[in-house]
Amino acid sequence: RYGTALGFNSVQMMLALLLTQIFGFPFALLYIKLSEKYSTRIMIGVAICVYFVITIFAFFISEQWHFWALSLLVATSQGGIQALSRSMFSKLIPDTTRSGEFFGFYEIFGKFSAIMGPALVSISSIIATGIISKNSTASAEVIDAQAAPWGILSVVLILIIGSVIYFFILSKHLKKDD
Repeated sequence: RYGTALGFNSVQMMLALLLTQIFGFPFALLYIKLSEKYSTRIMIGVAICVYFVITIFAFFISEQWHFWALSLLVATSQGGIQALSRSMFSKLIPDTTRSGEFFGFYEIFGKFSAIMGPALVSISSIIATGIISKNSTASAEVIDAQAAPWGILSVVLILIIGSVIYFFILSKHLKKDD
């Protein structure tokens, strides 16, 4: 919906996704290398901050080249945060003989977030559509295009909640070298 509002067709959307995956791999390796120098905890924190910037940038997208830049920005942190968060999670497991159970729990939360994020974006877009349509005589397509950025901006709520948990609650339970 977001890309189509900018005039992207399905091939261009797939190319943007492919671009993110291709550039994501070397950045994941970079994050792993930097975590050896600065710690896993710090590098995950960097990735969270980058995602704040990505979300704010996504709110202001108005041209197709912005979408391509957004794809590259996502690539800079996506693979790195995934790899490092799994590594950190494995260090948090109290009983390594039951690691399969703990990673199963980890995966359940991953599936939950795959539902929660899009649901939040959809609900926020619907609310924004309702507000914009009351104050506008524009077509439904124009209103949808104006409401989409508000849906993306709602991801900031998830980032804030996650950041509070990560930086203030979880950090009390981690060793300094993690």
